[in-house]
Amino acid sequence: MSIVKRYAALDAMRGLTVAAMLFVNNAGDWSHVYPWLEHAAWHGCTPAGFIFPFFLFILGASLAMSLDAQVSKGLDVADIRKKILWRSLRLFMLGILLHLVAWALIDGRSFRLSGVLQRIGICYAVIACLITYVRQLSSQVLLCLVAMLAYWALLFWGGSYEPHLNLIDKIDTALLGKLAYSHDA
Repeated sequence: MSIVKRYAALDAMRGLTVAAMLFVNNAGDWSHVYPWLEHAAWHGCTPAGFIFPFFLFILGASLAMSLDAQVSKGLDVADIRKKILWRSLRLFMLGILLHLVAWALIDGRSFRLSGVLQRIGICYAVIACLITYVRQLSSQVLLCLVAMLAYWALLFWGGSYEPHLNLIDKIDTALLGKLAYSHDA
Protein backbone atom coordinates (compact mmCIF):
# COMPACT_ATOMS: atom_id res chain seq x y z
CA MET A 1 0.00 0.00 0.00
CA SER A 2 1.46 3.33 -1.02
CA ILE A 3 1.30 6.34 1.24
CA VAL A 4 0.16 9.51 -0.46
CA LYS A 5 1.73 12.72 0.78
CA ARG A 6 -0.99 15.20 1.74
CA TYR A 7 -0.69 18.97 1.59
CA ALA A 8 -2.72 20.69 4.30
CA ALA A 9 -3.07 23.92 2.30
CA LEU A 10 -4.49 22.09 -0.71
CA ASP A 11 -6.84 20.03 1.48
CA ALA A 12 -8.00 23.21 3.24
CA MET A 13 -8.60 24.96 -0.08
CA ARG A 14 -10.56 21.94 -1.33
CA GLY A 15 -12.73 21.89 1.81
CA LEU A 16 -13.36 25.64 1.74
CA THR A 17 -14.21 25.54 -1.97
CA VAL A 18 -16.71 22.70 -1.45
CA ALA A 19 -18.24 24.62 1.48
CA ALA A 20 -18.48 27.77 -0.65
CA MET A 21 -20.08 25.79 -3.49
CA LEU A 22 -22.69 24.35 -1.13
CA PHE A 23 -23.35 27.79 0.34
CA VAL A 24 -23.77 29.42 -3.10
CA ASN A 25 -25.93 26.59 -4.49
CA ASN A 26 -28.18 26.49 -1.40
CA ALA A 27 -28.60 30.13 -0.52
CA GLY A 28 -31.99 29.51 1.09
CA ASP A 29 -34.83 31.75 0.03
CA TRP A 30 -33.96 32.56 -3.59
CA SER A 31 -36.04 35.73 -3.38
CA HIS A 32 -33.63 37.23 -0.84
CA VAL A 33 -30.07 36.29 -1.81
CA TYR A 34 -27.04 38.36 -0.90
CA PRO A 35 -25.55 39.71 -4.14
CA TRP A 36 -22.13 38.17 -3.44
CA LEU A 37 -23.75 34.69 -3.40
CA GLU A 38 -25.01 35.09 -6.97
CA HIS A 39 -23.01 34.79 -10.15
CA ALA A 40 -22.52 37.94 -12.20
CA ALA A 41 -25.17 38.22 -14.91
CA TRP A 42 -22.47 38.26 -17.60
CA HIS A 43 -19.77 40.91 -17.19
CA GLY A 44 -18.20 41.31 -13.82
CA CYS A 45 -17.29 39.01 -11.00
CA THR A 46 -18.62 38.02 -7.61
CA PRO A 47 -17.10 35.60 -5.07
CA ALA A 48 -19.42 32.90 -6.46
CA GLY A 49 -17.57 33.18 -9.77
CA PHE A 50 -14.34 31.94 -8.18
CA ILE A 51 -15.62 28.49 -7.20
CA PHE A 52 -15.15 26.75 -10.57
CA PRO A 53 -11.68 28.24 -11.16
CA PHE A 54 -10.68 27.20 -7.62
CA PHE A 55 -11.76 23.62 -8.39
CA LEU A 56 -9.68 23.69 -11.56
CA PHE A 57 -6.69 25.07 -9.66
CA ILE A 58 -7.02 22.29 -7.07
CA LEU A 59 -7.32 19.74 -9.87
CA GLY A 60 -4.20 21.06 -11.59
CA ALA A 61 -2.11 21.20 -8.41
CA SER A 62 -3.19 17.69 -7.41
CA LEU A 63 -2.50 16.38 -10.90
CA ALA A 64 0.98 17.83 -11.04
CA MET A 65 1.93 16.19 -7.75
CA SER A 66 0.19 12.88 -8.41
CA LEU A 67 1.39 12.34 -11.96
CA ASP A 68 4.91 13.41 -11.11
CA ALA A 69 4.99 10.81 -8.32
CA GLN A 70 3.61 8.09 -10.62
CA VAL A 71 6.06 8.80 -13.43
CA SER A 72 8.96 9.07 -10.95
CA LYS A 73 8.10 5.60 -9.63
CA GLY A 74 8.55 4.28 -13.16
CA LEU A 75 4.91 3.39 -13.79
CA ASP A 76 4.00 2.80 -17.45
CA VAL A 77 2.85 6.10 -18.95
CA ALA A 78 0.40 4.32 -21.29
CA ASP A 79 -1.29 2.72 -18.27
CA ILE A 80 -1.41 6.10 -16.52
CA ARG A 81 -3.10 7.64 -19.59
CA LYS A 82 -5.68 4.83 -19.71
CA LYS A 83 -6.54 5.51 -16.06
CA ILE A 84 -6.76 9.23 -16.80
CA LEU A 85 -9.19 8.71 -19.67
CA TRP A 86 -11.27 6.22 -17.68
CA ARG A 87 -11.54 8.66 -14.73
CA SER A 88 -12.42 11.50 -17.11
CA LEU A 89 -15.19 9.43 -18.69
CA ARG A 90 -16.58 8.57 -15.24
CA LEU A 91 -16.59 12.26 -14.23
CA PHE A 92 -18.33 13.20 -17.47
CA MET A 93 -20.94 10.45 -17.11
CA LEU A 94 -21.56 11.33 -13.45
CA GLY A 95 -22.22 14.92 -14.52
CA ILE A 96 -24.71 13.72 -17.13
CA LEU A 97 -26.40 11.44 -14.58
CA LEU A 98 -26.75 14.30 -12.08
CA HIS A 99 -28.21 16.57 -14.78
CA LEU A 100 -30.67 13.84 -15.79
CA VAL A 101 -31.76 13.39 -12.16
CA ALA A 102 -32.22 17.15 -11.75
CA TRP A 103 -34.11 17.33 -15.06
CA ALA A 104 -36.43 14.52 -13.94
CA LEU A 105 -37.05 15.79 -10.40
CA ILE A 106 -37.07 19.59 -10.66
CA ASP A 107 -39.99 21.22 -12.47
CA GLY A 108 -38.94 23.55 -15.26
CA ARG A 109 -35.36 22.28 -15.29
CA SER A 110 -33.89 21.65 -18.73
CA PHE A 111 -31.13 19.17 -19.50
CA ARG A 112 -27.65 20.58 -20.14
CA LEU A 113 -24.98 18.35 -21.63
CA SER A 114 -22.05 20.64 -20.84
CA GLY A 115 -22.39 21.03 -17.07
CA VAL A 116 -19.67 21.85 -14.55
CA LEU A 117 -18.70 18.26 -13.72
CA GLN A 118 -18.56 17.38 -17.42
CA ARG A 119 -16.25 20.33 -18.05
CA ILE A 120 -14.03 19.31 -15.14
CA GLY A 121 -13.83 15.82 -16.67
CA ILE A 122 -12.77 17.26 -20.02
CA CYS A 123 -10.20 19.56 -18.39
CA TYR A 124 -8.88 16.62 -16.38
CA ALA A 125 -8.42 14.48 -19.50
CA VAL A 126 -6.69 17.18 -21.52
CA ILE A 127 -4.40 18.50 -18.81
CA ALA A 128 -3.50 15.14 -17.26
CA CYS A 129 -2.60 13.65 -20.64
CA LEU A 130 -0.66 16.80 -21.50
CA ILE A 131 1.32 16.54 -18.25
CA THR A 132 2.31 12.98 -19.13
CA TYR A 133 3.72 14.20 -22.47
CA VAL A 134 5.24 17.51 -21.34
CA ARG A 135 7.31 16.90 -18.21
CA GLN A 136 9.26 20.18 -17.85
CA LEU A 137 7.60 22.84 -15.68
CA SER A 138 8.85 25.68 -17.89
CA SER A 139 7.31 24.01 -20.96
CA GLN A 140 4.03 23.47 -19.08
CA VAL A 141 3.93 27.15 -18.07
CA LEU A 142 4.69 28.19 -21.65
CA LEU A 143 1.88 25.96 -22.97
CA CYS A 144 -0.55 27.48 -20.45
CA LEU A 145 0.38 31.00 -21.52
CA VAL A 146 0.05 30.13 -25.21
CA ALA A 147 -3.34 28.49 -24.59
CA MET A 148 -4.64 31.51 -22.66
CA LEU A 149 -3.42 33.95 -25.30
CA ALA A 150 -4.88 31.84 -28.09
CA TYR A 151 -8.22 31.66 -26.25
CA TRP A 152 -8.21 35.43 -25.76
CA ALA A 153 -7.32 35.98 -29.42
CA LEU A 154 -10.16 33.70 -30.58
CA LEU A 155 -12.63 35.61 -28.42
CA PHE A 156 -11.24 38.98 -29.47
CA TRP A 157 -11.36 38.23 -33.19
CA GLY A 158 -14.55 36.18 -32.89
CA GLY A 159 -16.72 39.29 -33.08
CA SER A 160 -18.20 39.84 -29.63
CA TYR A 161 -17.89 39.07 -25.95
CA GLU A 162 -21.65 39.16 -25.43
CA PRO A 163 -23.68 36.06 -24.49
CA HIS A 164 -24.80 33.91 -27.44
CA LEU A 165 -22.78 36.14 -29.80
CA ASN A 166 -19.22 35.19 -28.88
CA LEU A 167 -17.25 32.55 -30.72
CA ILE A 168 -17.30 30.02 -27.87
CA ASP A 169 -21.11 30.19 -27.63
CA LYS A 170 -21.36 29.82 -31.39
CA ILE A 171 -19.16 26.72 -31.35
CA ASP A 172 -21.07 25.19 -28.40
CA THR A 173 -24.38 25.83 -30.13
CA ALA A 174 -23.14 24.46 -33.46
CA LEU A 175 -21.86 21.27 -31.82
CA LEU A 176 -24.51 20.69 -29.15
CA GLY A 177 -27.58 22.62 -30.28
CA LYS A 178 -30.20 22.97 -27.54
CA LEU A 179 -28.12 20.77 -25.22
CA ALA A 180 -25.46 23.47 -24.92
CA TYR A 181 -27.39 25.61 -22.43
CA SER A 182 -30.08 25.12 -19.87
CA HIS A 183 -32.90 27.58 -20.05
CA ASP A 184 -33.05 27.94 -16.27
CA ALA A 185 -29.35 28.83 -15.79
